[in-house]
Amino acid sequence: MAKKVFTAQDGVIWVQTGGPNSAPGILGCAEIGDIAEPAGDITQIYAPHPYRRGEWQVVGRSKGAPGAKTFQITLRTPKQASFLEEQRCPINVYVLQSECADKRLFAGGYERLKALYEAELTDRSESNLAALEGDEPSTQSYSYSFAESATIYPLRLARQLIAATQAATDVAFLNITQCRGACGPAIAPGQYGWVALAAGTSAQKPYYTEDGGATWTAASTAPFAAEHSIAAVEMVLAPSGARRAIVADGTAGTGAAVVAFTENLGATWRAASVGSGTGTYVAHSGALFALDYFNVWCGLSDGTLHFSGNGGANWELNAALSGGAITAIHFLDENTGLVGTENNALFYTSDKGANWESVRMPAAKTGVDIYGVVCLDGYNWWVAYKDGDLYYTIDAGEHWNRRVLTVPGYTVAAINAVAFLDSKPYIGFVAGRCTAGTNVYGFAARSFDGGYTWEAAVTPALDSGAPGLVAIVPLEPNLAMTAGGTITTATVYAFCD
Repeated sequence: MAKKVFTAQDGVIWVQTGGPNSAPGILGCAEIGDIAEPAGDITQIYAPHPYRRGEWQVVGRSKGAPGAKTFQITLRTPKQASFLEEQRCPINVYVLQSECADKRLFAGGYERLKALYEAELTDRSESNLAALEGDEPSTQSYSYSFAESATIYPLRLARQLIAATQAATDVAFLNITQCRGACGPAIAPGQYGWVALAAGTSAQKPYYTEDGGATWTAASTAPFAAEHSIAAVEMVLAPSGARRAIVADGTAGTGAAVVAFTENLGATWRAASVGSGTGTYVAHSGALFALDYFNVWCGLSDGTLHFSGNGGANWELNAALSGGAITAIHFLDENTGLVGTENNALFYTSDKGANWESVRMPAAKTGVDIYGVVCLDGYNWWVAYKDGDLYYTIDAGEHWNRRVLTVPGYTVAAINAVAFLDSKPYIGFVAGRCTAGTNVYGFAARSFDGGYTWEAAVTPALDSGAPGLVAIVPLEPNLAMTAGGTITTATVYAFCD
């Protein structure tokens, strides 16, 4: 009979000594002690009771700063130096738990996994090196303090019902947590979201959800004219607290490109022209990016990049970049970001776009369109390509490395989007298209070790011309929202445990 709980014998320790996106190794004959993550002490605030003499009442509570997150690894002393003994840099530690899986497997070898990121050595000790009597094994203990943790479970694609009759082109969700209180009702990550749709014979109305995708409802009105696609959608919180959806027109018109926004679930839309070019449009879902209400970026088909400091209401030209249509934008913060284009051109800024540096790209990808970019810091970047390749650099483009992403039983044909949770180098997601024979499928994949290992889930078969899954929004370690569909049907999936 299967056990209902794990025991210590179900666990095994793996370690990344090279940091995120490096090869993990198993740490045999070792145990991990208590993992402590102090969340911060609660202090009650008292005041005299207004009408009960001599009594006090609680009028508020304050929470202190969290304490150091710690754990200890103990192993039997080997005859040769262990790699922990020689390690000088932060490491990532993974505790895999499974009743039946082969402990020699990292990917897929767990039912539950505890990830401890950026663990730095704080203390070491040794025991039982020599004794007058007894024959206890000699041991080494290493104490660490770590930056962040995540509890990981295997993921699947759970389809959500939506009545749209055109393929989804993009998806956006608010990733905020709010407890019920003075600021309003409780809000969970992924509770509020929008889906953009491809062009149809009638004006397309995007769909929205207010319950995490349990129900999807069409907006009351359409932001653009008939036969125009909604290429991209973003969500931000306005200073008023209103939830603003921003959409971009993906079809060339007679004038400049258009972006529109709503704060009333599409009852009304306010449109704004972007740039002054004739017949320009947003060419890909990745070409509209909102860091927050005050930092929104839009790239156009003519290679111009535009900035809005007020949630898409007004736009100003930031730069005219060479390379072709802008297809991907990502900013780490208001100053640091990447812009990718068709034909494998990439640009980097560290000063909010005052200056853009052209980045040297892998020669093997010359002429291939970039579909996704991630800027983790000033030198660690990821780039996803239209042809299904995934590349990364750890030195700001001086050298590029291909990370082969495999979907067992399928051929990866395109990677349409790449994103990392909270723009940190730990947990990454991709969405794309794969094939098996003549059949086309969508897929989503997650990496919990910084991009070295990827585990994928696949949709049912799609139309031969379907793009697969076209966008992905990380919300939690075990939750991302993604969308795509057949030519005539939008699909939204929760990539979840």
